[in-house]
Amino acid sequence: MADADAPEASRPPIQAVMSPLTPFQQDCSLLCCTEAMRGTVTDSGGDPELIESAIAERAVTVEKVLITHGHLDHAGSTKDLARRLAVSVEGPHEADMFWIGRMEERSRMFGFAGAMEFEPNHWLKDGDTVNSGNVTMDVIHCPGHTPGHVVFVHRGAGFPWSGTCCSRARSADPIS
Repeated sequence: MADADAPEASRPPIQAVMSPLTPFQQDCSLLCCTEAMRGTVTDSGGDPELIESAIAERAVTVEKVLITHGHLDHAGSTKDLARRLAVSVEGPHEADMFWIGRMEERSRMFGFAGAMEFEPNHWLKDGDTVNSGNVTMDVIHCPGHTPGHVVFVHRGAGFPWSGTCCSRARSADPIS
């Protein structure tokens, strides 16, 4: 993810590797602190094996799974991936419990294998912060797409991540 030959001062503090996964082609992101090479998996909708491969390929230590909202395509493999990586889950806002509590039912309806209901280790609310490596992002509760949708913002880098709303920006180096 980070250019090992780039001088420290020229590297952005945070980088994202985004790639469409699952039959819905939603974006899953590996957000990484470029200084510490520690990061988060954001919106782990499915395909945990591909996510694990991307983590290993980029030599990133994942510290947690972040969830922007509780739709199946953004949170379907959260429980499985968090277990595999032995990390906690943060987000979304508690208002999305309705969606998360119907994960298995929705999985059957849309043909997603293995989606499971989960309870985050920490529900997020407006004004919270999330940390990974040396990066801190603000949490903004942004109901609309879902009642519990949250956005993560790294203000110093001008970096917002909202899952669905930013899904058209693709990395040149996707998870695959």
